Amino acid sequence: MYKRLITIVLILAILTTAMTGCSGGKEISIIKKPTVKADTIGDEVVDANSQFAFDIFKAVYNSDKKGN
Repeated sequence: MYKRLITIVLILAILTTAMTGCSGGKEISIIKKPTVKADTIGDEVVDANSQFAFDIFKAVYNSDKKGN
């Protein structure tokens, strides 16, 4: 009798604990929305970013001819 009562209490405790994690509370998101709209980024910024990337690629390529 006591074994059955303890089993039922443990099952209820586990279910209650599991269900509290499913409550519909405030959603928390780690994804941040961008503060700058894509339309406001000028062509000169895009060009400078591209030039910077190519300069780094060229420097890495020229510095290590033996490695991968």
